[in-house]
Amino acid sequence: MTTSQERDQAAYLAELTANAMAAARSRLSQAAAAAEAVDKALHKGEADIAELPGRANQVRYGEEPQPHLRNAQGIADKLDDWLRRRASELDEARDHVDVGARAIMTGRQSLGELEELPGQRTEATEQLRHRLDGLDRAVRTAGEGIDRTTQLLRQARTSVEPLLYAAGSVNDRDRTAAMITDVGSDLDSKVGKARGELRTLSEDLDGAQPNANVAAWQSEELATALRAGMNPTPRSAQRTSDASSEQDRHRADAPARTPHLDL
Repeated sequence: MTTSQERDQAAYLAELTANAMAAARSRLSQAAAAAEAVDKALHKGEADIAELPGRANQVRYGEEPQPHLRNAQGIADKLDDWLRRRASELDEARDHVDVGARAIMTGRQSLGELEELPGQRTEATEQLRHRLDGLDRAVRTAGEGIDRTTQLLRQARTSVEPLLYAAGSVNDRDRTAAMITDVGSDLDSKVGKARGELRTLSEDLDGAQPNANVAAWQSEELATALRAGMNPTPRSAQRTSDASSEQDRHRADAPARTPHLDL
């Protein structure tokens, strides 16, 4: 590889790194927003969960338990749909984290290839590599948090099933009331834990954002510097043969490679 080709390759790899970091920064921000939205939606739904103990008491002590059971089942149906929609929204956060993770991996790979070129391992690339390592750990932690939250939401939906599919008649008031109470208690516990995971997830993603911002800025600065290194030497400073000049003209006419992220 000639010196000119090395410069071109360095600029290409730096541009690829910068594009990857811009994508990672954007995706981490979107993942944090999605996680926060799910947490807010879960908070609003807790009011429906809080109604279940009252419905249980009405089944136990009301004149006609069946209408109160049907009301409780209506709440259960609403909660089941509510949990399903929250899980779907959480999938969106997972998608953002996954794409961000792939972008960070691409950035690390392209930066590693850049540093293998002669003279390209510098203090700037080492600082950027350190930030990328930190971001890689952050997205792994975020992915694990989303997995735990997803599992809790699945368990919460399972908790609803005894009430959702209960027979419409009440043969044993105490047993039916206890079942409704247990469903409410299980839901409250699972949703509370899910919200705790989401708050931790949002804090982790928000904490990673400054690092992502600096990594994006540093990678763009590096790409700009290396693009400048591709500029042709002024003709007044050229001392080349006619053959070399002809090669330079062919190289200048060749189409430039455009970094493309396949995330």
